[in-house]
Amino acid sequence: FQRQLTDVGVTDLNQLPSTLTVASDLTTTIRFDLADDPTAVELIAPEHGIPAENPHRVIGPVALTETGRTPHGMKDAAAYILTNVFGLCGIRVVVEEVSPLALAGGMESSNVFLVAVLAGGSMLSGANLSQADIVSLAIKLENDKFGGLTGGQGHLCCFLGGAYRHVWLSGIKDSNGRLVNPYAAYSIPVLSDRALARLEEHITLVQAGVKYRNGKKVESRAAALTNTMWTDLLRDHDDVGFPLHQEKIALAARYAQALQAGDFSAVME
Repeated sequence: FQRQLTDVGVTDLNQLPSTLTVASDLTTTIRFDLADDPTAVELIAPEHGIPAENPHRVIGPVALTETGRTPHGMKDAAAYILTNVFGLCGIRVVVEEVSPLALAGGMESSNVFLVAVLAGGSMLSGANLSQADIVSLAIKLENDKFGGLTGGQGHLCCFLGGAYRHVWLSGIKDSNGRLVNPYAAYSIPVLSDRALARLEEHITLVQAGVKYRNGKKVESRAAALTNTMWTDLLRDHDDVGFPLHQEKIALAARYAQALQAGDFSAVME
């Protein structure tokens, strides 16, 4: 989206793609311990089906598939980041209790996890990456190595909190058509703490299409399918879909302005 919907020579922030984020109160803790095997990286995430008695254990660097992806997707993310990126091993990464609302999906929990592991690896290795470095690397790895599809708004929200409009500079190209910075954003604060409290009174969190029985999902959300359909329309420059996607640039800017003004009629529109 960021690359396809950025016109060459654009000079106004309101003509660039943007995403508004509002940080939630949902929390989790990512803990780093010594692993039993000093040559391995272990992942324990009970809420995601990886219990302490049977951790996901990788010894040595993660070998990528023929397509350049990790064999087990996000399950290999901790091992890939700690060993392949930072040269570390002998570490156990524990994902402690996650809010059920976040587990339902769509709340950027994978982004939170990657930012935490990258920040931990940076500190433990002495690399001392900046927040911008961590965000750029997290977006690239999730899309290129772990089989995800993310724009980066969740990674930025981890660091900034609050309510921000992230204007994407990622699609800006030089005179030769080359990307200037493939993972860049200009983040603008939108709401004060008082306005955030007022906004909370107007928010309902909905998982559209997800069905539960006795607290367990029996029908998953269709986010991945929707993303695939949308990106197909972009890639193919579909006669109907592409112009509709282009309308989102102005809509996103108006949405942020309406929230800032407390105009909830315009927000709903």
